[in-house]
Amino acid sequence: MPDVIQLIQSTMSADMSRLNTISQNLANANTDGYKREISTQKAFEQELASNGGYKPEASLSVARDMSVGALKYTGNMNNVALTDTGFLKIIHLNGEAYTRRGQLQLSEDGKLVLSTGEEVLGESGPIYLQPESFVIKGDGSIFQKEQLMGKLLIAEGSTQGELNYLGKGMFHSSSPLPQASGEMIIKQGYLEASNVESLREMVGLVTTVRHYESAGQVLKGYDDMLDSAINILGEF
Repeated sequence: MPDVIQLIQSTMSADMSRLNTISQNLANANTDGYKREISTQKAFEQELASNGGYKPEASLSVARDMSVGALKYTGNMNNVALTDTGFLKIIHLNGEAYTRRGQLQLSEDGKLVLSTGEEVLGESGPIYLQPESFVIKGDGSIFQKEQLMGKLLIAEGSTQGELNYLGKGMFHSSSPLPQASGEMIIKQGYLEASNVESLREMVGLVTTVRHYESAGQVLKGYDDMLDSAINILGEF
């Protein structure tokens, strides 16, 4: 027979995980290129089948919504947006990382970097440019005065949940993402907004908080019932 207390605690733990996911999404609603996280839980029947019996621990998994956010025109030619799933490959303090936040600039030594300083990789490594305007074609090729200077390295998008958020629209993958093989159209002078819908996240927040509070009340009621039963038995 299932342990009722463990079952309720498991439910409350799952709610806390959902709240953490929702909070992160809301905190990044205005972060360009951010991809919202989605918490899902196995159905009870799936848990029975996979565990060979009942286990009260909640089985939550996190996936990432890779749908493309709204593209907004900035008129700044240092901005780029990807029109399909995929990532710019960058060098982060923790090693190789990925982003869709296309705010670019040149470092002091002429290297193409993000506005926050991370190196943006090309198909042949770092991209070096002259301190003047540049044109980025739809396929990621970068030209200055009609001379090809490099080509942005675009990695495949992932929906499997192995992308860990590093902050500021950047992600780390547990395994390297392969180079994108399909057509990718890159738009210069645009940025991609976060795909977080704040209203939907707020509704989810309220629903989850209410569910957590209800589970807490059930736990307290069950605990009170056990105390009463123990006291009654103690009278005999």
